[in-house]
Amino acid sequence: MSIALATASAAEAAEMPPWLGGYRVLERIAEGGMGRLYRALDTVNCRMVALKTPRANTLAESASLLREAATLRRLDHPGIVRLYADGTWDGVPWMALELLEGRTLLAEMDAQWEGADRARSGESRRRRSRETPTVPGWGAAPAPGTASPARSGGALPKAAAGRLEGVARIVLQLGTILDHLHGRGLVHRDVKPANVFLRHGGRVTLLDFGLVCRARIARPAGASSLCVGTMQYAAPEQIVGAAVDARADVYSMGCILYELVTGARPFDGDSSHELAQKHLYREAPAPSTLVTGLPWQVEDLILGMLAKTPDDRPSSAGAAARLLATAVQPG
Repeated sequence: MSIALATASAAEAAEMPPWLGGYRVLERIAEGGMGRLYRALDTVNCRMVALKTPRANTLAESASLLREAATLRRLDHPGIVRLYADGTWDGVPWMALELLEGRTLLAEMDAQWEGADRARSGESRRRRSRETPTVPGWGAAPAPGTASPARSGGALPKAAAGRLEGVARIVLQLGTILDHLHGRGLVHRDVKPANVFLRHGGRVTLLDFGLVCRARIARPAGASSLCVGTMQYAAPEQIVGAAVDARADVYSMGCILYELVTGARPFDGDSSHELAQKHLYREAPAPSTLVTGLPWQVEDLILGMLAKTPDDRPSSAGAAARLLATAVQPG
């Protein structure tokens, strides 16, 4: 094991540029489908930064990074990652970003649901939960055909109430951030747990603006039919390439809320086509079939955010978040 780790470290160091854009590169801290993130030292301002570059410097990756930099220059919000500088170094575009301390919402959910039946989707969990499994903080799922305590007028269990209040704090912040973005005529198009960062202390920051577009812009004729965004969280209109507006991000936020509450995504599939068909035509399993103690107002809000037609969803991310906060208030 130690040899493998040493080999991986050496290989990584060989790929890592010692300097980039006047920044001393120290270590690679993350890598995604379109980019790499390094911890680097800003020797001029004596501060640590997150240095982002394309992963393979393809035309698409470079365009995404340049678009992200252009977007971040226009935005000023405490919940949006701060851009310090950007440029090109030896043909490679780069951005120097605020270095965040904490972890992504994806990592937080994995930790919260550790040991639980964290199925890929609500559908697969429901198929596997006929024996009424116990979910941490919630209790056992109701038996098939029976109403949840919340639907029957029962009291919300204290453990569930505590988790819901924490969920509401996260979603309320995310809704405020998205309202700021939408108020400038922009749509994120990739709102997902991996792009929501929880700083130490609970402050939410939205990441990865490489797919941002102007609202109500449809995919050009003849463009690739591939979905722009992450299929597990993409709105139906986004999948088919229709014009998108703030309500596409509301749908994605609804997918996140569903996952926060149940520990499972509303839809999943063995192929992109299968997943797309479910987003387009299938209703998500009711969250109350997966967890107990869920207020009916919260379930109705989640399913409303996942409506297939944008007009049937809440009009804004902030409005949806405020409805959630009201629904989980004690008393």
